[in-house]
Amino acid sequence: GKAISLLLVVGDFDGDLNIDGDDWTLYVAGLASATPGITDLNGDGVNNHADFVQFKTIYEDFNGIGSFALLVPEPSSIFLLAIGSLFLLRSRR
Repeated sequence: GKAISLLLVVGDFDGDLNIDGDDWTLYVAGLASATPGITDLNGDGVNNHADFVQFKTIYEDFNGIGSFALLVPEPSSIFLLAIGSLFLLRSRR
């Protein structure tokens, strides 16, 4: 007969055996869901801050310390990028 193995990686919501930006996208989609399912990492029935902390920890365990910050830049970084982009656009005129 055929042997079937099932490998589950906690936080790997898309089942590709790694934890990456695709899994973050699925986690965020679970935030708005009335039934978060697999994105409810601690099994309390909701996707909340506790699940976010757990996902961030899992992500960094898989990808290295500080890697989550590269995936989700701080709002101030996005703001600075936007201001810099506007400055470059104005200087080209």
